[in-house]
Amino acid sequence: MSRSEDTIWCDGCGTEIRWVPYVVEAQDFCCQNCAYGLSCKCGETMDWDEEYRDTTASSTPYTSM
Repeated sequence: MSRSEDTIWCDGCGTEIRWVPYVVEAQDFCCQNCAYGLSCKCGETMDWDEEYRDTTASSTPYTSM
């Protein structure tokens, strides 16, 4: 798809790629499945990771010194 500043978007599914892309014929893909036109779950995995970080951060008590 495109690059804007340091952001890379998957040419297959449009997911933001936060890791080293899978490159085929000068196109960036989030995974091998996307590169071959198969279904991919990279976007879902990123959502789960963000949800986990959000719940972990909100449940961690903050102690000031």
